[in-house]
Amino acid sequence: MKDSEYLKQPWENKLRERPFRNSHFTEAIQSKVMQRTKLQKSKLRYAGAAVTIAGCLLAAGLYTSWGYINMESFGIGLVKQEELRVRHSYVREGVELLNVYPDPYLEAGRRMGYIFSFTEPFATFKGKRLAITAEHPISGTKLLVSPAQEITDASSGYGGLERFTTSFGLPFGGIWRYDIELDGKAYADVVLSVSEPSWQISPVFPYEIYSLRGKKDELGFIDAPFIAGRSQKYMWHLWNKGEAIGNFQVKAVKQGETKIYDIFSTNSLGEASSERVYRIPSLMKLPEPGVWRLLPYADGQMLDSIVVEVK
Repeated sequence: MKDSEYLKQPWENKLRERPFRNSHFTEAIQSKVMQRTKLQKSKLRYAGAAVTIAGCLLAAGLYTSWGYINMESFGIGLVKQEELRVRHSYVREGVELLNVYPDPYLEAGRRMGYIFSFTEPFATFKGKRLAITAEHPISGTKLLVSPAQEITDASSGYGGLERFTTSFGLPFGGIWRYDIELDGKAYADVVLSVSEPSWQISPVFPYEIYSLRGKKDELGFIDAPFIAGRSQKYMWHLWNKGEAIGNFQVKAVKQGETKIYDIFSTNSLGEASSERVYRIPSLMKLPEPGVWRLLPYADGQMLDSIVVEVK
């Protein structure tokens, strides 16, 4: 059967609703984030991380006496040291405008929860569209992680926007700057250290008559080997928990690198099965041997990640 015929199956009916929203960051999770953050928000922790980063860069000869990091060998020129300094708040003209409370176990490769606490009156935000982008200063990677949404109501139980919650995933670890925009204009930013996740090959689990590689009851694909430069058919399975999917993408990063590869994309999805599982046929190819992290996205939002080895 030809690849084009394989991809044109009866389930190709596009759904309209956005997937995997809200339920990923409940009130219970918000409370847990706040409690854990208060317990673990130690200046020594962040100072230690900053010292470690600075030490590594100094050892590599990247710092200069002008307060910049020379990244010319990476092809992106100079980066200010300030851009790599972890900062959970934003201050303008001596007034603190924003604090961020991320998941205390913040790491790349999966969706994590954040609480953004704004201090200005709600009138500052009402009727405006708030968006969040994340930028990795060293590689120059910039991603829209929280698409613009109109602010219509204050945080539940508050008079302002003290508990703006969201969740999203980042493709790899390191220092990331989060830029908050209102109606497309810069409002505030914070800088966080995101841990690199494990690069252990993801396990295989049984489902029906198949062996799927991924995370049980979350996502996976029928296991098949990856050979560098060779296209192979893979059937993805997504447990959607009752939410519809409009489009599906797979990106990938190689261990030790920051380049993001576009592996697969489709807007042709059928309805989930009676068990609320989407089955999505795909053709995927990874260009080089090594260990790779596959990053599946539903309607532009990262779901989780699966680590594979490419021969």
